[in-house]
Amino acid sequence: MLSYVLVLAAVARAQQGEYVFRATVGTGTAFDVPSTTPVLTQLIAAKQLSKRWTLGMGTGLSVYEKALIPLFVHASYQIARWGDVSLIGEANMGGTILHSGSYVAPAVGIRYHRYYLSVGYENQSFKRIKQFETPHFISSYREELSHHNATLRFGIYLK
Repeated sequence: MLSYVLVLAAVARAQQGEYVFRATVGTGTAFDVPSTTPVLTQLIAAKQLSKRWTLGMGTGLSVYEKALIPLFVHASYQIARWGDVSLIGEANMGGTILHSGSYVAPAVGIRYHRYYLSVGYENQSFKRIKQFETPHFISSYREELSHHNATLRFGIYLK
């Protein structure tokens, strides 16, 4: 929740046209077995460095069997432009807040006016110690989860 507030504060502070803000929602096809179909959201705030490059930060909510909140650095590059249509390559790298894991999400997308559609890959992994206790014994183990997905996202540029 705090990460959403930070990104929204960055949106509120930006008053010049050199900032880009995007909200996306999507899903994925898992490469793992057993698999869970995720619901993926992102909110990205980025500064336009040149006509082609943007660099910023973002956060989101990825709902698998557990909810994960990534906080990441975002970089994108406009590969080509045909009138109002732009082909964009992007990469997001960071970590998950609640479970101290890693987050990597490269993608290729198309922007048309304010709309964005992308196909990409997402990997979120985390490790944690779980403990189970009864009156007769105590058991602890290390849980490691890694979600690998081909993703499809739809987004809207807010500014």
